[in-house]
Amino acid sequence: MLMKRKKRRPIFFRYRGCDAFAAYLSRESMRGWHFKEFRFGMVFEAGEPQKRKYNVEVFPKGQEMDLRPESEAQEYALYCEAAGWKLVDSIRKFCVFEQVSDNAAAIVTPQERLANVSKAEWQVWFRRFFTYLMQFLLLYVNLASSKIGIFEPVVLTLCLWVLLLFAIELLSGVGLLADIHRKRRQLAAGQTPVYRHGYSYQQLLEVLTDLLAVWLLADFGYRQPGTSAFWIVGLYLAVIAALQVLPAFLRPGRAGYQAALFGAGVFLPVFVLAAVFAGPKGSGPSGRALDKVPFTLWDLVQPEGELRWQDSGISENFLGRMVYCHMESGPSSPSDGLSVLTYYLYESPYPWVISWIWEQEYKGRKDGWQACSPQWQAQQGSVSDGTSYLIRYEGQVLNLFTNRPLNQPQIRIIREKMEASEYGKGTVPDVDRAHVLHPDGVAG
Repeated sequence: MLMKRKKRRPIFFRYRGCDAFAAYLSRESMRGWHFKEFRFGMVFEAGEPQKRKYNVEVFPKGQEMDLRPESEAQEYALYCEAAGWKLVDSIRKFCVFEQVSDNAAAIVTPQERLANVSKAEWQVWFRRFFTYLMQFLLLYVNLASSKIGIFEPVVLTLCLWVLLLFAIELLSGVGLLADIHRKRRQLAAGQTPVYRHGYSYQQLLEVLTDLLAVWLLADFGYRQPGTSAFWIVGLYLAVIAALQVLPAFLRPGRAGYQAALFGAGVFLPVFVLAAVFAGPKGSGPSGRALDKVPFTLWDLVQPEGELRWQDSGISENFLGRMVYCHMESGPSSPSDGLSVLTYYLYESPYPWVISWIWEQEYKGRKDGWQACSPQWQAQQGSVSDGTSYLIRYEGQVLNLFTNRPLNQPQIRIIREKMEASEYGKGTVPDVDRAHVLHPDGVAG
């Protein structure tokens, strides 16, 4: 039976856990696993169990994007080797040393070590804190300014997840402040602080974020017509994986890694936009199916001529849903009858959501708009030019456009279809559809 000669473990230590990091490497050596290098984690080689002493220091001139010892770290290694410590490898600000002399001296003083650790920790914290804050603000603005976005599962899920990460980071900052203050008090009392604030939750959060991104993008691709969206989303994920996995294996220098990140910053937005606008957008009968929308043009008029354009979509989450439908049929002349139907139907079990949607839709619709709630038997309703309708029911808001005014039987059919929804309220008297489905859209 062949014995495994190497193993790889994730780097799950934070800078405040540099002593715990060194103790972990020493324990692995006692078990016969000797640390060799950083390459997509920590790489250990099998060997004879030995008692090796390691020292993990936070190098103040290192950078978070350093994947291998840069020139500054190599110069630092020469200084440390003269003091009895040999540099094994380094990544980010971590430098791992192995004791090679029985008379090895301390690399830094306790005061210098605390300064290095606290500076590195605060730099990481501020970067993550402001990153999550900006991400949340951008997503919140998207939600607050978009009536569709509030029902979009991808946007809402990302917003809630980033808010959770922001809250976790805020609590982490409080803990960091308390820990550094405690170590300063230890130094003032003549004690040497021990850095055993070991494992970091950050890698787990990064893995969960990647899994969430995969799920959301797969869901987005599933809801797009055609297969092109899947291809572009897969390409996007491949680029993300390349930025995380390949550099960890290849360990490029700082300049090369910066160039790769710059290139990603230029091209990734292109991939995102391509994914958003991929697929057919409703060009004729090949557009998205209409079987899931509450009502269509054919519910209001008899089918006549070819369907020149159709498109529909549904965005849904725990707050409710938004249904979009657009249909155009022949004849194309507005005088020939009802041939264009476009509407956005917002539905939610939460009154505050419906109130917010109504306020967003109703803003700026005072001039030229007339009340029409009696005709629709609605809580609120406005009409403009007889072809633009904004209607509010309990749990529903309808924003509807047509190429000619609707008659009362057509309005009653729309109400009937809306109230058949799980969000609809009340009942509507039966409608004589033979009286409504006249070719010109006018009751016979």
